Amino acid sequence: ASLFHQLTRHIRGNKIIWIMNVSKGLNPMYALMARETGFMSYFSGKGLQGEYSFRTFDIEDHGNQKVIDQQMAELFDSEIPHAIYVTGSRVHRIASGLRTIKPDPKPLLAGHDLIGANIQAIREESIDFLIDEEAKRQGYLAVESMIRSVVHKEEIPKKQLMNLLIFTSENLPSDPPDQGG
Repeated sequence: ASLFHQLTRHIRGNKIIWIMNVSKGLNPMYALMARETGFMSYFSGKGLQGEYSFRTFDIEDHGNQKVIDQQMAELFDSEIPHAIYVTGSRVHRIASGLRTIKPDPKPLLAGHDLIGANIQAIREESIDFLIDEEAKRQGYLAVESMIRSVVHKEEIPKKQLMNLLIFTSENLPSDPPDQGG
């Protein structure tokens, strides 16, 4: 959210940001909604909500890109956002939709996870930013914390801060970790 604010704050007037939850099914979207809540809390916590208009869209991905492209075209009939935040790893689906409808100007696009389709889209510069949360490292630290707590009876801090890795076409590793997709 801070990145979006830093990159759009120079725009005069109301800035339009779309939040897109793209999922195979709309019921198991808890992680996506948590990201959306965190994203929105940044703007409210900084007292910035008056400078921005937010619209949230929940899109079901049944594997048919043409359907998503059509949905995107319909959304863009009403307005062109300044930025789009995709709460999950299907940001490549939105990037493909943007390539199809070619809005002018193209909105800033960011999403999550270094999966194959997202890596390709960021190399093609259809995605501006990819946020990676180092899932394997998180899993390792969770197991390590559990062992330290249960086996060694150590008190584990309630919060363990992790770095977020933000990738662009310029800093994408030539051989990114294989995370599927």
